[in-house]
Amino acid sequence: MGEKLTVPGYDKIPTYLNPEQRHALTQIPSDLSDRDIARHYTFTEKERELINRRRRASHRIGFAVQLALLKFPGRTLMEVKEVPRAVLTAIAEQVDVPA
Repeated sequence: MGEKLTVPGYDKIPTYLNPEQRHALTQIPSDLSDRDIARHYTFTEKERELINRRRRASHRIGFAVQLALLKFPGRTLMEVKEVPRAVLTAIAEQVDVPA
């Protein structure tokens, strides 16, 4: 038997889903409305305090994006192939980092 290829976190996705359904669970819809972006990606005061402990802007935005993706769609940055520009902009505005 050949070696089994695994994708981080992919083993947590139910095996009864077809490949398209599995793929959908690791993606952020590119057509999210402003309201949906605000609902899923607005940080609490405590989350902003945690993010702002990072000194450099690159560390703050990186940490903020990872935290946001854990909130929705509940995946890590390694599992999500692409983050829509509107989502990145909304996150960057909250942590005072240029988008």
